[in-house]
Amino acid sequence: MKVGGRNFAGVVGHRGAKTGARGAATRGVRQISGMAGKVSGGLSRLGRAAAEMGRRMTAALISSVGGMVGVPMMVLVAGLIAVIAMMGALLAWLPGFESSGCEEDSGDCVAWGETMGSLDPVLAMKENGTVDVEAMDLPSITSYERWQCTWWAAARREQIGRPVDPWMGDGHMWSGSARRFGYPTDKTPRPGDVMVFQKGVLGADPTYGHVAIVEEVREDGSIVISESGVGFGIVALREFTAEMLRDYRDGIDFIH
Repeated sequence: MKVGGRNFAGVVGHRGAKTGARGAATRGVRQISGMAGKVSGGLSRLGRAAAEMGRRMTAALISSVGGMVGVPMMVLVAGLIAVIAMMGALLAWLPGFESSGCEEDSGDCVAWGETMGSLDPVLAMKENGTVDVEAMDLPSITSYERWQCTWWAAARREQIGRPVDPWMGDGHMWSGSARRFGYPTDKTPRPGDVMVFQKGVLGADPTYGHVAIVEEVREDGSIVISESGVGFGIVALREFTAEMLRDYRDGIDFIH
């Protein structure tokens, strides 16, 4: 389900927790499609679009040619893998090719198997666009349940040298707790800030609210956040435009 800042699955919050010849052709389609998908993961927007077209053409070719003229599946597999590999190599020469980065026109910020962000340390990324938590060497946080939004916010803040109190409460409570503990808060995001979402705002849980970390602030006023509590056992990225931040100003705060 899309909510909030685009490409965001689920409601978030503090506790938001066939046979014969046809069968062989189908398995072959899946194998080739999977290989094509892995290649497309490391390409730019143009590269990924071309690879996706190649994947679909691959599936159609195997289904029609393999079924009608009985071409051996392994011959098709070898030939198509070679074609996909050559396509990836050629795309790398195109102007504007990027091996990682953000799909800015769609609002989805994903880094493919490398790093992203402006904080120190930067985020280690998996090829599926989520944060590689195991590679982050996070500090131990015991006051919040692992994989909740509050756990990630507390752990990431401590990791970058800007710890918060271990008892800030549910996500929506963090603004009030920050003021009580003397942490500066306002409506202007800075790298490393905790972004606090009030209940139901931009997809936040209607009971517990949500918190995240501002990983990057861009020149156009848009931001990229990292957040947990968005699916079991993951830390994901989300992007908000400057316009969105203005529209939801009353329901968000930033703890510096």
